[in-house]
This record gives sequence, structure tokens and C-alpha cells, in this order.
Amino acid sequence: MKRAPSARKTGLTFFRFRKLAPPDLPEDQVGVCLLGVPFDLGSKVKGSRRGPGRIRKASNRLAFRCKDAPAFYSVEDRQLFVGDESVVDLGDVAVKGKRNPYHQVKMVVQSIPPGWVPVCVGGDHSLTLAILLGRVAPSERFTFVHIDQHFDLQVWGDFHRGKPRQLTWPTHANVVSHILQSFPLARLRQFGVQDFDPVRVESAQQARELVRYLNSAAQRVSDIELTSKSRQEVLEILPKGERVYLSVDVDVLPRYTVGDTGYSAAIGIPLHRLLDVVAGIIRHNEILGIDMMEFGSAGTQSRHGGSEIAAHLLLRLVSLVRESQMAPRPKAGRSAP
Repeated sequence: MKRAPSARKTGLTFFRFRKLAPPDLPEDQVGVCLLGVPFDLGSKVKGSRRGPGRIRKASNRLAFRCKDAPAFYSVEDRQLFVGDESVVDLGDVAVKGKRNPYHQVKMVVQSIPPGWVPVCVGGDHSLTLAILLGRVAPSERFTFVHIDQHFDLQVWGDFHRGKPRQLTWPTHANVVSHILQSFPLARLRQFGVQDFDPVRVESAQQARELVRYLNSAAQRVSDIELTSKSRQEVLEILPKGERVYLSVDVDVLPRYTVGDTGYSAAIGIPLHRLLDVVAGIIRHNEILGIDMMEFGSAGTQSRHGGSEIAAHLLLRLVSLVRESQMAPRPKAGRSAP
């Protein structure tokens, strides 16, 4: 039997978790596997390929007391999160020569057993399409939760019947349009989009079709609306009981929090609100996979330790998935198309 593609080994691991190659993941076990996807071909602003490495270094600083079994006490949860055998680092996806990194990302993710939830660290946001193609069948119903200050929908060119007539090559700026095309039964929920997002208008007809497309493509909550709501109000508008893939672009955080991204947010949503949103989503849905993208681009360097903040967010994502895996919960329902 042909062995699945392996990821490139790295010296450091996220939070000093155990190293493991994708083919060695136990088929009969549930857990979380972290995977670096260090590519930025889909973005004009380069640098996010360094994201996995920078976050690994920062995560090791957070785990400075940890040795064989990384353990962290959560003040908010009042309990320990232990990085045991059910939490592993698969290294970075490796590409030799001029091979297509998107194909390799898809193949590595495809080799991950169903019981393991992949948490991928990028890299630019166009890679989310490759991760999804490796994790979810095109005919499946699921909810794609997209947390980002941008639409990442193609808002230029010709439109026909409320959709782009033809999509350009996948980039970080139109990846969500490609996801909707590749997964026709997917439901899109967007959180944290900036209140005014620029679009390209070339004619009155195109403007009408563009508005139709944006209004029909997703249920959307802006950064200002998320910030103005209480925690309880936020929890009430999140999806529940669904099969969810969660994608987080760190540029949804304010520039003063994380500036190490290509298009940092002038307003954004505060870190504590982002943590509320991801906690509500992970605890109340079946998680198919997660990615955290766009950190490390050549943006404004954070004064408050952007890599440590990104590492903190990553640790929260991983601990929430493990908490969800260990807690009994009714089976997820089917998302509406």
C-alpha cells in the first residue's frame, strides 16, 4: 500500500508537543494534529510563509516550564490542558522542486485519519481551499465559518446571475469564492468583516450583480457589530449543532494587537471577543478542521509581541478542540445549504 505523503520535520514543535509523521497517526484514536503550511504564493504581500516558524518559536517561549508532557493551567477554565499523546505536531508540509504546494497540502491533509482534527498554521489564506479539498468531500454539507476583516470573495470582473462569471486563480483575496464553487452545499458564515470593505465597480449593472452576490453569499456580522454586543449576545448568533470548518485570519485583530500581517485592521475585533467567538463555535459544533492564516506577512511589526499573541490564540484553539472531543455532545445536525 502506498504511504501517505509526509510533512517536513522541524527542530521545534508547537508548544513542545510530540512530533509525529502523518502516516503514523493512529487510525483508532481521536486527537488534534498541528500542521504548518508555510507558503505565500497566493498573496502580493510576502512573509506569511514564515508564520509557522515564528509561532513555533513563540509557543516554545510560552511553554518554557514544560518538558516531556506540555501542560498549561487555564485561569478562565480553571483546569489543566495537557499536551499528551492526543496532541501532536506533524511538522510543515514539504514541497520538492517546482511541485504545486496546493496539491501537496491537500495530499497531506487527506492522509489524516478522521478522528484527528487538523489545525493548520499558515501561510496565506488561499491555502484554506487546499486544506478543505483534502478534508471534506465536495458533495458534503457543512458550514464554513470565516473570521476575517475581509470578504475574500471575488469582487471584481463580470457577474452573471449574482455570481462571478469566471473566477481568477485562487489567491488570499478570492479564496472564499473558490470554496463556494468547489463545495456547492457549503453554508458561509462570516464574522469580523470591516464595516466598509472596498470593491471594484465598473458599471451600474455590475454593481447591482455585485451587491446581489455579496448579500446572498453569506450571513455576515461586521467587526463593529461584534464589538458592540455582549458575550451572551455574541453566543446567540453563532452556529450550533452543525458540521463546521473554522478559518481564522489574524488580520481580524486590531493593528495594535497583531500588526504582523499584510493587511492589518485599523478597527478589527479585540482579542477577548475573538476568543469568545471561537470558543462558542468549537464548543457547540462538530469541528472538521481549523486553520489560522496570514501571520508573519511584511506588515507593521507588533509592539506587544504579535507572535506570542498568535501562539496564545493557537493554544486556545487546540485546547478547545480537545475539550470538545472529550465532552459528550449530541451528534451535529446537517447545515442548511
